[in-house]
Formats: sequence, structure tokens, C-alpha cells
Amino acid sequence: MMLMIRESDLRAVLDKHRTQIGVRPLWDSILIFITGVFYIPAAWAVSNAICKWMMLGFGLLVTGYGAYEIVEHVRHRFTVEILYKEIAGMKRISSSIVAIRQPGVPDSNKYLLYYDSGWDCWFFPNRHSTPNIQDDERDLGNYLNVEFKIPMQDCDLAMRGTEESTKYSTEHDEERHYLYRIYSGDVQTLPEHWELDGEFEVGGHRCKWMTIAEMLADERIHDVNYDVVTAVRDNL
Repeated sequence: MMLMIRESDLRAVLDKHRTQIGVRPLWDSILIFITGVFYIPAAWAVSNAICKWMMLGFGLLVTGYGAYEIVEHVRHRFTVEILYKEIAGMKRISSSIVAIRQPGVPDSNKYLLYYDSGWDCWFFPNRHSTPNIQDDERDLGNYLNVEFKIPMQDCDLAMRGTEESTKYSTEHDEERHYLYRIYSGDVQTLPEHWELDGEFEVGGHRCKWMTIAEMLADERIHDVNYDVVTAVRDNL
């Protein structure tokens, strides 16, 4: 699995855990504890009562702090696996989004959506991005042809912009970081089995048309896909 992570984000998470990585933090806590232990008998050897009780209190404080730190290191032991999971959770998922207006309808403001049962939400056609832009457009054309039966020669794709977003994935039960490529898809003629009114099924997908305003007014779409809908709105 390839992880796409910003350098600044990686440095931030490593800096956050710098005191937990390796064995030195535990040994530092053990040395603090030992130092405190030596202060206690040394305090009894001091003849001045005030100094004795000050040193004794300091020794007890240092010993207690060292013991607390040792327990915390043992209870919350930081491992390579924990660090990996946190870094892996920062990966950016590149996704290409296609906004397709109703074919043959001049100045239509309705876009093709399909229903995703895993998310329980209506989405624009989308797929994981291919790193190279030209290859991505080719792969998107294949995707639209296979999944939505749009003839490749009849769909003109154009990338309009990119957006980044971080949101909680209910399907995967984790926070995910997304990099979106926003495409417009100009389909010249209405493909076979498509309808302009109501829901229709193509390629095993439930599909329908909605305006941007209708999407934002839909509670589920607003909760799950607000970032994508507004990205499409702002880039087209």
C-alpha cells in the first residue's frame, strides 16, 4: 500500500511522539526515580531541621514523579505498530469526481448521482485517482463506460480543479484525508437505459439527477458529502 502524506503532517506526528519513541524516555524516568530515592537518606544526614525537611520533601517529590512516569510508560507503551497506525491513518486518498449534466438538455443544472449502499448516500460517479493526469482521464473514461454504459467516444472529460478534505468515514469507521480531482463530463447523447426523469438503473447502479441546491438540502448528502458537493459547485 502506498501512503500519500504531507511532509509537514509527518513531521508533526513524529514531533508529538518524540518523547515516547525508543527506550530512552523510560530510562530517563528510572534515573529520576533513583535520584529521588538517594535524596531521601541524604536528607536524614543533614543536621539543620529546615534543610532536612526541604530535602526530604524534594526527594519524595522526585521519587513519586519518577515512579509515576515509569508506570505511565509501562501502561501506555508506545510501539512501532502504534506509530505506523497513526501515520497510516494520515494517508491521503486521491479520488476523481465526475460531474455529468443531463445530456441533450440545454443549460441543465442537474447532475448524475448514483446510490452507494455502504455510505447510504447519493454520490457523483467517482474512482480512485491514477497519479498521472492523462492516465487518470483514460481510466475515468473506462470506468464510466463499464459502470454507467457511457460510450467512451461520447464523453468529453475536463479536469476543473482539486480540493482537499478531512472527514470521518462511516463505512470504514475512521477519519480519512481526501484529495479530490474535480472533472466535468460532457455526454453528447443520452446513453441507452438512461432516463431524464426519476430514478433509473444502469450497470447495477441506482441513478438519478439532482441539482447542487437539492444535494445540499438533502440531510444525508449534506452530512456525508458536503465537501465534495461544494467542491464541484466551486470548480465548475
